[in-house]
Amino acid sequence: MSLIAGALLVQTRVPCWHVADLAQRLKKGIPLPQGCTLRPFTAMGEPGCPVTVQTGWSTAGLGVVLEVTGKAKATEGDASRPHLADGVSLWINTRGGLSGKRATAYCHLLHLLPVGGGADKTEPLLCQGKIPRALEEAPAIPISKIFFRSRLEKGGYTLAALIPQEALHGFDIEQNRTLAFQIKVQDAERGALVTCADLEVNFEEDPSWWDQLLLRDEPPPGEPGSITDPATQAKKTKSQVDPFDDEPPAKPVRRGRRKAGENG
Repeated sequence: MSLIAGALLVQTRVPCWHVADLAQRLKKGIPLPQGCTLRPFTAMGEPGCPVTVQTGWSTAGLGVVLEVTGKAKATEGDASRPHLADGVSLWINTRGGLSGKRATAYCHLLHLLPVGGGADKTEPLLCQGKIPRALEEAPAIPISKIFFRSRLEKGGYTLAALIPQEALHGFDIEQNRTLAFQIKVQDAERGALVTCADLEVNFEEDPSWWDQLLLRDEPPPGEPGSITDPATQAKKTKSQVDPFDDEPPAKPVRRGRRKAGENG
């Protein structure tokens, strides 16, 4: 889904597939299956400056891999201002099916910075942020329980995080398979790039703008045993083969604009 100036983008229900060896892949730097790439978010921002996002889940937790390319300048960060540094802000609501207009204790904000930590601000950094105007703040996140990996590359960087169930309040895969999530990529060259809404709405404090991440039991499309595996296709109808065919019609575009700080 591309960011279009002056347009409000439709919220999306996005499948998040089961990856049995998710923890091993993330910790060894092995790419996730291609089917884990979030179809609506493969080219955020302007052409030639893509941001690619992949997600997957397993009993080890929720995995997110994000790659930023097309940067002309070196990546810069500052732990004292994580929301303005080059890097990623990730909002997660563990009760995504019940997203209201104000954050609750189930709504979490994580900042993932490729650089900005340490005395010389060159080390990767993962930290928790606060959501403005929340009805109730989320408990402190045990950062040490989250696996976080950062790799600087020519023209950008790659970040990967594995968030276990015990790290987020209310995160219980057995009880709830619908999460709400929002990603913002802050870039000194290009400004902010966001996934589910434009910059004129108060997505930073209003969970109702965030998209829904649906945890599916099937392997990623194209993998053995998945709904697009040829052996599986032969046993299923077309509507069962396409992971997006069984989704309800997309919500209509919201016409009213809300700016940060306005009461929704």
